[in-house]
Amino acid sequence: MMGILSVLFYGFVLLVAFAPEFIATRLSEGSNLTWGILLGFLQFVVYIILTFIYVRRANGELDAINAEVVAAAWKEER
Repeated sequence: MMGILSVLFYGFVLLVAFAPEFIATRLSEGSNLTWGILLGFLQFVVYIILTFIYVRRANGELDAINAEVVAAAWKEER
């Protein structure tokens, strides 16, 4: 997930730095929406989706693993 986030974030920054003419291109004739605005918005959508996936996994798998570790630590302490 960190790799996906890094590629998206730094890829967008590099695109802005090295291809500003593409970023400034309008999506259609007469539109105020550019590729830069669309790609920037889509980044937030992807971030929200990845956060949702992480939270579901953390609350499912990782909480169970954490409970096992805590239970094992309490057994060893007694």
